[in-house]
Amino acid sequence: GFLGGGDVTDLNKMHDVVNRYLDEVFEARSSLDSRQPIIFIYQPVEPESHEPFDLQVGIMVDAGTAWRGSSLRVRQLPPFKCASIEYRGPMSHIGEGYRVLRESVEQAGLTPTGQMREVYVDWHGEDSARTLTELQIGIE
Repeated sequence: GFLGGGDVTDLNKMHDVVNRYLDEVFEARSSLDSRQPIIFIYQPVEPESHEPFDLQVGIMVDAGTAWRGSSLRVRQLPPFKCASIEYRGPMSHIGEGYRVLRESVEQAGLTPTGQMREVYVDWHGEDSARTLTELQIGIE
């Protein structure tokens, strides 16, 4: 399952959604004694677009996990077929990682679904060159 929360936002306001849910996700992860990485799920999203999209912030949890007492909820996510790469570096340059991934998807003749995910595998801070993020683009 996925334990998280989110809302419809756009590129200019997405930090508001992140700030609204991220502390709760960290608290839940600690309460569950979990080491699961934080995941952001964007859908539907077009890179560089200012159109609204749904942003969910959360962690993966075991099936049957119950959670009460905050705005987070547990739900099952449908299977997610994706192309992915690992990006190491600051968030200010994450667009370069997405550019490489989008080019790979296009060159392979794959069709994106409009969903993207960021899995924060090894977080050292927004500006750290050591931060490792798995970038995922949903494919048909």
